[in-house]
This record gives sequence, structure tokens and C-alpha cells, in this order.
Amino acid sequence: MAVQPSGTVTLVFTDIEGSTALLDELGAEAFKEALADHRGALRDAFGAHAGYEVDDAGDGLFYAFASGSEAVTAVAQAMASLAEGSVQSRVGVHTGEPLLDPPKYVGPDVHKAARIMSAAHGGQVLLSGATRELVAEDVLELGRHRLEDFPEPVSLYQFGSDRFPPLRTISNTNLPVPLSSFVGREQEVAEVVSLLRKKTGRLVTLAGPGGTGKTRLALEAASELVTEFGAGVFWIGLSPVRDPVLVVDTIAQTLGAKQELTAHIGEKRLLLVLDNLEQVVESAVELAALLRASPNLVELFCARSRLEPDEAVVELCGRLDNLPLALELAAARVGVLAPAQILERISQRLDLFRAGRDADPRQETLRATIAWSYDLLSTDERRLFARLAVFSGGCTLAAAEQVVGADLDALQSLVDKSLLRHSKERFWMLETIREYAHELLAGGTEGDAVRRRHADHYVELAGPDLGPKARGRARQPPRCA
Repeated sequence: MAVQPSGTVTLVFTDIEGSTALLDELGAEAFKEALADHRGALRDAFGAHAGYEVDDAGDGLFYAFASGSEAVTAVAQAMASLAEGSVQSRVGVHTGEPLLDPPKYVGPDVHKAARIMSAAHGGQVLLSGATRELVAEDVLELGRHRLEDFPEPVSLYQFGSDRFPPLRTISNTNLPVPLSSFVGREQEVAEVVSLLRKKTGRLVTLAGPGGTGKTRLALEAASELVTEFGAGVFWIGLSPVRDPVLVVDTIAQTLGAKQELTAHIGEKRLLLVLDNLEQVVESAVELAALLRASPNLVELFCARSRLEPDEAVVELCGRLDNLPLALELAAARVGVLAPAQILERISQRLDLFRAGRDADPRQETLRATIAWSYDLLSTDERRLFARLAVFSGGCTLAAAEQVVGADLDALQSLVDKSLLRHSKERFWMLETIREYAHELLAGGTEGDAVRRRHADHYVELAGPDLGPKARGRARQPPRCA
């Protein structure tokens, strides 16, 4: 028989979901046999990994393990053996230091483990953050949740990749937990929160090129509103989705909808945060219909990140257009390069600032981040984007039409996609984005022709005041526009 562990202990609670309904379905005798088989499978798996049985009250079991990894392995083995059975267990696992009260335990850690189990659904295994730190297995982050009787939210993780309905917690949310602190942009957060609180703010869109901090801003705003949306605040990551038809299905899976999505949402007051909608923007028609059918639904479209500045990198921030992703990637180099050295290498900025191995592949370099937006353009928009790099300080509409063959609709499209800006009757690019466009122009087949038209345009504007020699030099395509 296992010895009762002490000190740091991993506690495991199990329970049967829908036991009353199952009793009615199977009948008393069959339910008794199914319950016995169920408990036998749990005890066999837990006992094989030195689990100590604390209690067997009700339909569930309470076990303790000296090792967190052994506890999770035992639970995984038990759930696998029960997968085909008629009885489904929900499991909560938490690691702490409960007080011994042989043969039982007392203390807040016991209650927390039980509350974590109560938040799960049949077939689902939930781990606390304390347990997650002790195991090597891949787990699914479910965000921070408030549990009954616990004032502070706790981070919860799911063992396995199966999809389940939202957790049964006080604060119904799956918002991911940022790995770094949020510095600055309090005004922007307040503005987004204010828009979402207004009755007219049923749809809020955060737009901008990759790296401008849209995802992090959305996370901060949404986290402030968790207690105000009774039906929950949910994060729907769309970066792996390429087919617009799958967007609504992805939302339904995240919400655990077992019926048509509009019927599932109904009159619920719900906040959805849709991350990376740009590559499946054609789904907007279906989303608009969902908004019309669900009067209390709010959606927030978004994308990513922010860095805390200091005096040493003020100039660097300016040279990087204050793009948050660029600043984060630059900060990763401070350990081996002084700010002055980084500035010397600023011309290589598109590759110099490389993120860690756990970064999203499309954000691994600043080039990859800008390329993410560029790859979503049509062929004609890509061609115009590259040509516009010939204007080092921006251009008027007339110049864009004459030099690069732009039309107003195409220019407006690039502005809408945040790859081009418009102010004071001029179109212009952030210098970092223009550098990427210039590489495309230089590597293409029409670079010389575009630069020649650019030179001819300004020679014509200069008129007869430009001398013959200067006129001839101006007509030579420059090496760098």
C-alpha cells in the first residue's frame, strides 16, 4: 500500500459528469457495475504510479502523489483506458503543500484541486499552473480563471488537445497569459475598452501592419472586461486557418457549441477576440450575419506585441518607426550589442533582430512580419507596393499615377491594409516597410524603368531651371531611390 506523501504533493480529484442522467439511462444495477469498472481502472492506473488514495466519496476519487509527473502520467493512463467506456471522468490536478491530517489532507490546496476538477467537463483533464511547471508533456493553455472561493484568478491548462466547451468557472475566459509585462499604451487600452462598453461598440477592429501591437492591445482590453461579459470572453486564434469557410466552425469549436452557432450564442452577452482575421477576411459576410443574429455579441479583431523603452534606445526606437515588434526584437540583441552598435547595423534591420525559437514563424524576423501582410496582397497590389518604394519621402496622387501607374482604388487598398499611409495630401510608407518594398523593387525586373520614370517626372517638375548637365544626371536611374 502506498505511503501518504507529505511536503510538496500533487493532488488529483476525479468525478463523473452527468452521473444522475447516466443512472437513469443504464438503470441502477448496470450503473453500479459500470461505476465499479470505472473506479477499478482509475485505481489500477493510479496505484501503478505510487498514488495514495485519500478518499472515495460520491462518484469520484481523491488521490495524492509525491511526484507531479507521476500523477499526470497516471491520469493519462487512466483516461486512455476509460476512453471507450460509457462513464466519463473529469479530472483536476494541482500541486501544493497541504497539511497532513492522516489519512487525509487539509488546507486551501485541497479545495483548489477540487475546484479545478469542478471546472472540467467529462473526459477533460485540467492542471493548475503549479502542476504544469512540473511536467514535460505538451498541454493546452486555457488562460486565467476565477474559481469559487478563490479571490485571485488562476492559470489553468488542459492535458491533451481535444476540444471542450468553455470551463465552468466564475470568470469564463480562455485569454492567453502574456509572457511579458505591458508597458505604456494605457490610453489606447482605455479607448478600446470604452468602445466595447458602448452599446454601439458591437464590432471593434484593430488594424495595422504586423508588429504594431494589435494582439497585445486586444488582450489587455479584453482582460479588463472579463467580469462584464457574463457569458464569457473568448480568444479565437485564426493564424492557422486559411479557408474562410472554417472561421465560424472554429468559433463554434472554441465555444463548445453543439448546435448552430447563432442558436448557441442567442441572447448571451459575449466578447469574442478574433486574432489574425486578415487572411480569411472573406468570412466577414458570415460574421456580419452572426452579429445581426446575436444582439449581445461583440467581436474584436487583432494581431501582436510591445516593448518597454528606455533612454539608451530612444534613437533606436525612432529609427525603427516605434514598431513594437521591432523594438522587442532589438531588445533581444542588447545582451550582445550596445545600442550604438545596433544603430550602426540598422540598415540590416530586417534580419538583425531575430526572435527566439519559440516565436511564431511569421514573426521570427521583422521581414517575416511585414511579409505576412505583403503575402495577402493581390498581384496588382504587390506590384504597386514595390513600385511605391521609389518615393523616398512619399508622393502626391498625381506623382503616383504618373510614375508608378497607380490608381486611386489600389492606393486606398494599400492604405486600408496599413502598408501605405496618407496624410497632408501625400501617400507615404513607414521607413521600415519602405525598405522591404525597395528590396522587392530592386530584385524585380522593372526597377530601372520605375526609377527612370521617377527621375523624368521630377526633371519635368523642375522645368528649365535645371541645367543640361544636371538634367542628364537626373535622368540616370539612381542606385537608391
